[in-house]
Amino acid sequence: MKFGIRELLVMLLAIISIGAFLRFREMNTVAGGAALDPSEELVVWNSHRPVGQTWANLGPKGGIEYPENSGIDGKGKALTLRMAGDGYRACGLNWKGWYPADAHDDVSAFHSLVFHVRQIGTIENLELRVSLVDNFKRSNGETASNTQYVVGDGALKRIDGEWRKVILPLSKFAQNKPLKLDRIWGIDFANEGTGLAVVQIDRISFSKERPRLPTFSEKPSYQASATLLLDAKRHQINDGIYGVCDLPVDQLREYGIPLTRWGGNTSSRFNWKINADNGASDWFFKNRGQVNDGGYLKHIKTAQSIG
Repeated sequence: MKFGIRELLVMLLAIISIGAFLRFREMNTVAGGAALDPSEELVVWNSHRPVGQTWANLGPKGGIEYPENSGIDGKGKALTLRMAGDGYRACGLNWKGWYPADAHDDVSAFHSLVFHVRQIGTIENLELRVSLVDNFKRSNGETASNTQYVVGDGALKRIDGEWRKVILPLSKFAQNKPLKLDRIWGIDFANEGTGLAVVQIDRISFSKERPRLPTFSEKPSYQASATLLLDAKRHQINDGIYGVCDLPVDQLREYGIPLTRWGGNTSSRFNWKINADNGASDWFFKNRGQVNDGGYLKHIKTAQSIG
């Protein structure tokens, strides 16, 4: 049987299409083998087909590994992070391999970032921080994504030796940040600790599944009673437990407050040379302050005026 150039091209395109379809099914298949609706979930990385490239700063003896038969179904090669040394340890996965420059996934139609995690070890209170990365080039070095925590934000009580599902809302990554959810191509993980911590991750996806709201178990009601002994021996309450922040001077004088505090969010942006701060994104990035009557100077003068 002879084939012309047109027939060969058609066959080649058919083979490419079938291969792409099979790769898509492999990426978007649950451990039990059922294919997923691509409109409900987009799997970008799993242990059966690790893709992309990574970067790591996980300590002198740390790094990224892919052990055999380590995935959530006992097969595949889970993304394994060995975090060694003291202090901040971090790494990242770009499932597009940083190429081409406009490679990305549009995840704006999804609600959550979902993945599975466990630790190989027995470190108590192990925490893992997660942030997303888009492919938008920023010249100011701005951090595009908020950080979320697996324990807490991900509704996990702990990261232990069991595979546990993490669901993080996408809205929190982008809240008050320039992160572009329609141009996502990577994820970063970080931890701050001591010694050696080994964390495994599998099946990273974007899903329309929403995080479950926290629930509280029902417990039997109870009653309590209190007795006030007016003739009991008394003692003076220590002045050290009284303290306030930013009360008007007339109330400070009326209540006899011995301890006042100046600080808060704006103090981290306070410029002591010009006695001014900035409202940041909370208040239109507005500069605020008066040279001789603001900030800590006003606080000190108020305290001095009432002794």
